[in-house]
Amino acid sequence: SLINRCQAKRSRSAIGAFLIIFLVLVLVVILPIVLIIIALASSTINFVLNINNNNNNSNIAGFIRSAINLALNFFE
Repeated sequence: SLINRCQAKRSRSAIGAFLIIFLVLVLVVILPIVLIIIALASSTINFVLNINNNNNNSNIAGFIRSAINLALNFFE
């Protein structure tokens, strides 16, 4: 029964270590990537809207905006 207790403690600490590593990975790697993608998408949309407002060439800007909206809707 001593061996079983040691194995249970070891598996519990392994689960805890895995959870800590997983949370650190999510917070340090995945979350910043998602935030960067969201920021880039919103700044791109603002840029396209400014092009559309300032330029007479609204057909191209409208096409770009619809392509961006299509891509964003695809990832939702």
